[in-house]
Amino acid sequence: MITATPELYRPRSIKRSRRSRADIDAIREAIVEILGEHSPMTVRQVFYALTVRGVIANTEAEYNQTVVRLLDKMRWSRRNRLG
Repeated sequence: MITATPELYRPRSIKRSRRSRADIDAIREAIVEILGEHSPMTVRQVFYALTVRGVIANTEAEYNQTVVRLLDKMRWSRRNRLG
């Protein structure tokens, strides 16, 4: 019979690092550059172009953030056109 010791079940802190404003701006600039080179593109195409360039990691969380960034860009563009 195996008994568990308290050491095995200590909670670990979840420390997530946040991106700096400069990092976020670099991602946005890369998106604009990619869309300038190849347009129109799907979200997935932009996501993979960003991963190939090493701008972001190939994870589901990064994909979701790419969707959010593209939606923000579309809203900003639309607001400026209608302005």
